[in-house]
Amino acid sequence: MRNINIATAYDPGLIPSDSGLPPGLVDWLRELGSGVMGAVFVVLGIALVVGVAMWAVGKWGSGGARMQTVGGVGVIVVLVAAFLVGSASALVKWAGETGGETIGQAIDLLPEIGETVASVLPAIIA
Repeated sequence: MRNINIATAYDPGLIPSDSGLPPGLVDWLRELGSGVMGAVFVVLGIALVVGVAMWAVGKWGSGGARMQTVGGVGVIVVLVAAFLVGSASALVKWAGETGGETIGQAIDLLPEIGETVASVLPAIIA
């Protein structure tokens, strides 16, 4: 049997905050995430082979147009899923940076919003 080695400890370039977490938890989570990502790629590879086989049997075999359609849709779905899984770390990094900036700007505006509400609220109530 062939030994398959899935890359572990993949660093997607994110710098997580480990404040308040037990020592070593961030490294364990990073290894868990890389293992899950590797397993998902293996499953997607198997699904791609099955989809291509179904498409080929439907196209040239006796499976008919329905099998060809299902196989083609399967191939497209697998390729899109592989793209999303492959770009997940970049999407998480982008969302984290975008959310951080937005939340930071909102926090900076809180005193001004509080003053505005405090000055307008008596006029509305009266």
